[in-house]
Amino acid sequence: MNRKKEKLIKEEMSMNIFRRTSKKVYMIINKIIVLMAIGVLFSSCSSKDNTTGSSGGNHVWLMSKQTNYAVSNGVVTVTSESEIEWIIYRHRSDTDFEHKYTMETSTGYSTHHIVRSGQNETFSQISGDWTFHRTIVFHSTSGLVQSQTTNYNGTITSVNYTIELQSDSGGIRTYSHFVANTGSAGNHSIHQIQNGRTIERRDFRTNALHSIVRTTYTATSTVTRTYNASNVLLQILTSFAPDNAIIRRKLPDFRLTNIETPATPTINSTRTVEILSDSASELVIRVKVFNSSNALIAQWDGAYARHNR
Repeated sequence: MNRKKEKLIKEEMSMNIFRRTSKKVYMIINKIIVLMAIGVLFSSCSSKDNTTGSSGGNHVWLMSKQTNYAVSNGVVTVTSESEIEWIIYRHRSDTDFEHKYTMETSTGYSTHHIVRSGQNETFSQISGDWTFHRTIVFHSTSGLVQSQTTNYNGTITSVNYTIELQSDSGGIRTYSHFVANTGSAGNHSIHQIQNGRTIERRDFRTNALHSIVRTTYTATSTVTRTYNASNVLLQILTSFAPDNAIIRRKLPDFRLTNIETPATPTINSTRTVEILSDSASELVIRVKVFNSSNALIAQWDGAYARHNR
C-alpha cells in the first residue's frame, strides 16, 4: 500500500473520534473534498433545489465532476480530475440517509457507500486491492461517538468511549468523552453542547489541558476559534455562505472557509467562488484560494448535475 492510500485511510479512521452530529456534516461529497487534499474546506456539495420539476417533486444538485489546479509563479495547471457517478442518493434527515457513488480518477476507480439509520452509521470504500469499512454508533443524547469499529483489509480495530453528563444548565449540556476503561484522567475531551451543536470543546492530554475550540453559529456562517492551553488564540476558521443568489438557491449548504492564524499571518488564506456556467441541468463553479498577499495559490472547479429526488 503506498503512502497516499495509507494517509487517506488514517484520515478516515481518525476524523470521527470527536465528531459531532450537525446538519449536513456527513454529506458524502465533503468526504471527497477531504480526500482531494487541496486545502479547501466547505460543507455540503449536494443540495435541495426547492423548484418543482416535471416529476412534481423537489430536485437535488450533486457533484458530477471536479478538477483541481495548482498555481506556480502565476501559472495554473491541472493536477487531477475526478468523475463522480451517483448510484443511490436518499436523504430523509440527518439521521436517515443513504449515499452511494463511484469516483474515477487518472489513478484509479473507487466505490463509496455511507448509510445512517438512527444512531448507527456505516461507511465503506473499495478501491483496487484494498477495502475500508467503518461502523459508528452515536450516543443518543449528546450525539458524540460512542463506539467505532474499522476494518481495513481484514484488520479490525474497535474503540468504545465513555460519555458522562457533567452538567445541564441554561440550555447547555456538558459531557466528558474518553476511551472506555482508560479513565477520564488520561486523554479525553469536554464538550459543551447547545441546541445539538458543540459550542466548546476542551481536549486534554495526560490529564493536562491541550487545546480549546470554541464555535459560534449563525444562519449563514460558522466561526471556529482554536486556542492553546494558555488561552492564546491560534487559528480562526470562518465558514460562510457565498454572496451569490444562484449558488445559495441551488447549493444552500455550500460554504467557503477562510483561515486566519494570528501568530503567523503570512499563512492566512481566503476563498472566493464564481459561476462558470449555469443551466437547467448543470451548474459549474470555480473556487479560488488566495494567500495573505492576495496571490492565487490554488483553485478547483466543481460541476453539479440536477437529479430528481
